[in-house]
Amino acid sequence: MSNGWLYDFTDDQTIANLENISKRCPNIKCLHMSHSVIDVNCFQVLFRLFPGLECLHLKSNYVKEVPNQTPLEVWQSIGKVLAPAVIHLSIDPHYEYRMKECHLKALIQPLQYLEELRVGTHFDREVVGHFISFLPKRCKVFYSLGRELLLESLGHLMRNQSQSLTHLSFFTNSLRTTEALTKIGHNFKNLVKLKINLSFNEIILTSSSPISELKQLLEFSVDLNTFSDSHVDDGLIWCIKDGLPSVKVLEVSRACLSTRAFNAINYCLPQLNKLLLKTIEIQCVCDSIEGRDRTERYNCTACKQRCWQSVANFGQLRELHCLSYYFRSDR
Repeated sequence: MSNGWLYDFTDDQTIANLENISKRCPNIKCLHMSHSVIDVNCFQVLFRLFPGLECLHLKSNYVKEVPNQTPLEVWQSIGKVLAPAVIHLSIDPHYEYRMKECHLKALIQPLQYLEELRVGTHFDREVVGHFISFLPKRCKVFYSLGRELLLESLGHLMRNQSQSLTHLSFFTNSLRTTEALTKIGHNFKNLVKLKINLSFNEIILTSSSPISELKQLLEFSVDLNTFSDSHVDDGLIWCIKDGLPSVKVLEVSRACLSTRAFNAINYCLPQLNKLLLKTIEIQCVCDSIEGRDRTERYNCTACKQRCWQSVANFGQLRELHCLSYYFRSDR
């Protein structure tokens, strides 16, 4: 279609196509709408055609203007239409049409049955997370890709969702890492899945990890993309050093590791049965490392062999994912 939009859900032909789909697939529960034109009426039609619809993913869409209505009023109308049915909502606005804080509040406030909210990055700069105060207390899942939302969001979640929240994902700011994780460890005792982006801060290495307070945690994912050669293993070991006895799934991304980290995983996560390693560099820790260039430091056959030997000692491991490779144990 014109203007670069993939679909126009306000167009009569698109509505007719949806009606045809609903006759053959009336039980659709989840719908992704991306790079499309949308309005209040299209949601009314969707819920009429698909009465079981409860999950919406809205990404990079253009919300059509309504004569004599402000954008705030349009979002309020959309929220009211979504309210009776939507349980799972994911929203990431188009970068040219960034939502404001008041728009998010208007959309979320009516959603009394919402259990899962995922928000992206393309929001107006003044969005700091106040909209989260309107999440219903039943909300169990919250994922945020926006660094700016971190502490303000946690404050609202602590007041309203400290007991109900089971899944939490955040990208952290390097200056607030310790503060944010302390809030998470102290206030969300029922978390079963935690995903964080841990920006490096040497101060954290002298403190205990509050993640160990999450006694029901089953899945832990950490992205260590800012760690440098001089801090091999430090970030991961800090996270797990006090023990994560209930964790069964560990995902480590963009990290520089040595045998020290793999030994720590084996010791600190006794129930681990699934390990995911994404974009991992194995650094040489041999005595002869001095003077080697980066290529040599990360291509030491002996150190790689020792790391694999450490993994072989993970007695409970059933699945191992390494970059694009996948291995499964049938034991």
